[in-house]
Amino acid sequence: MSQPYKHPKTGVYWIRRSVPKGIRETFGKTEVKRSLRTKDLSEARVLYPIEYDKINQEFIACRREQERKQALAATSVVEQDSLSPRDINILTARYYNAELSRMQQSKTLGEADMLMYDLMAIRLGEWRDGSEAAEAVLESVDDSDVGVSSEMEHSVEAELEAVFGDVADELIASGGYLISRDNVSYKRLLTSLGRLVPRLRQAVIDLVHFTGNEPSHLNTERMELTKPLEREESTESSLPSKGMVTIRQVFASYCESTRSYNKGRSKATESTLRDYQITVERFDEFLDGKSICEVTKTDVLRFSDLLLTLPSRAPKKVRALPLMEQAELAKSEGLALIAPSTVRKQLMGLSAVFEYATEHELCAVNPVHKTTKRLTKSIEARTGSEKQYAPSDLRAIFASPIFTDNYRPKGGRYGEAVHWIPLLAYYTGARVEELCQLHLTDIRSVDGINYIDVNAETEDKSVKNKGSVRRIPIHSHLIELGFIDYVVSLQQSQVRVFPALTRGSGGKYSPQVSKWLGDYFRSELKVNPEVKPMHGFRHTFKTLARSAGIAKDISDVLTGHSSGDVSDTYGEYPLGTLSEAIEKIPRVLVSKR
Repeated sequence: MSQPYKHPKTGVYWIRRSVPKGIRETFGKTEVKRSLRTKDLSEARVLYPIEYDKINQEFIACRREQERKQALAATSVVEQDSLSPRDINILTARYYNAELSRMQQSKTLGEADMLMYDLMAIRLGEWRDGSEAAEAVLESVDDSDVGVSSEMEHSVEAELEAVFGDVADELIASGGYLISRDNVSYKRLLTSLGRLVPRLRQAVIDLVHFTGNEPSHLNTERMELTKPLEREESTESSLPSKGMVTIRQVFASYCESTRSYNKGRSKATESTLRDYQITVERFDEFLDGKSICEVTKTDVLRFSDLLLTLPSRAPKKVRALPLMEQAELAKSEGLALIAPSTVRKQLMGLSAVFEYATEHELCAVNPVHKTTKRLTKSIEARTGSEKQYAPSDLRAIFASPIFTDNYRPKGGRYGEAVHWIPLLAYYTGARVEELCQLHLTDIRSVDGINYIDVNAETEDKSVKNKGSVRRIPIHSHLIELGFIDYVVSLQQSQVRVFPALTRGSGGKYSPQVSKWLGDYFRSELKVNPEVKPMHGFRHTFKTLARSAGIAKDISDVLTGHSSGDVSDTYGEYPLGTLSEAIEKIPRVLVSKR
């Protein structure tokens, strides 16, 4: 990626990109120039990738429009395809299931998603089964190839195309069909997609009800596919043939397909697949050689019951035991068991694999479908207080030998990270990986204000989303405790703030040090075991911010949360304003070393 350039007269930094040759005629330009509206190089470097991505999206949209026009031109000289009701159901289910998968992987699911589906509903005239507008379009489309005639019906049809036109184009292309937008099959597909809006909106409501703004599983069911599209051949070659096909074989093909459809999101994809793999391997052991097409709902329910008896956070030597021996050990020694919410999450992963199998005709039905309802009833909605640290927990943590006696893990495995990461997490509300991956150059100063620059400017750093790129002022107490002095002491010999941390197999720096801190907090300090050790600081920060009177929009900016308010995407928050907010976070009692 190129770098921002400075205007020779104004001193303002700009972005300049050449328009790809293939779309220049359609785009209407050969080059794009845009101001980054700042004279500060560090700010320009933060804004540059954001603006770069916006321009890239414009290029993609232009290319799609160009391809659509070329496809439409082709339909005038060849016979178009048609979609049967079953084909439309398959395409609609694929879109719905893709949206659910997006929700499942999202860590910021909430108001923004609600707003998106609300706007869809408004544009479609409160679209729902049985509404006057919906029934008018359905009746007209089903009875003729001409289309709707009344002004109201034309309006709804236009809005359907505006909302779902690009989605329908991609679905049709993925199935290998040649269908123009004025084709009756195209309109029937739009109608089917429009009926999903209330269901998708309810999925967000149900999901957020159970898990708050950072979901770990879906509180909804996937749509069943009646059969795979006959024209789709992209993954057929990697699939096992029918017969004695095991869940492991299907999962291997599922992984290959998932990776191909999620390019650019490799870290999130691999993390999800690793979680699914654990469940698949357990289920394969439980089935004891049974073919995937022989699996019944009873098998899944029995497997669910077994999962509820297995130990939670078991060491590797225990996990290596057969499942029944693990369950017996957990019972005899009174070990903590896997929570119903975790079992439910694992079954949803298993369901995704079976959905893939049914789509490719390796089994007739998804046996996991509707088996999680009784688990849902047993999951008690957790309150905010159960996710954050109580004052007594904070006192225990910051009065521990880590902060008073320079206690460290044996061999100095994690260096000074065990000291500074909890303090930084408390005073910033940042995600633990955002802190563990910091470079020394990410600790910056402007107009006398020291701040942390959260970015993904190098290959070894990543952020969750665009809103995660931000500046977090450093609390004065952190400076008094010596954090800036610590950073300065490393500048001659190191690149990273916590050089003792190494990247794991998942490409992250935080897992091992987070686990060590979590075990230490729970076993040695006896803090609340229900609180997720490092993520608990993030919840605590949000509560402290509310108590201190920090406005929600500023709190969201500091923590990298999306508020869901479109107006919040306009303008920026001055560093001074953010610093004043950070200083309102109350100081914790900790001795300076």
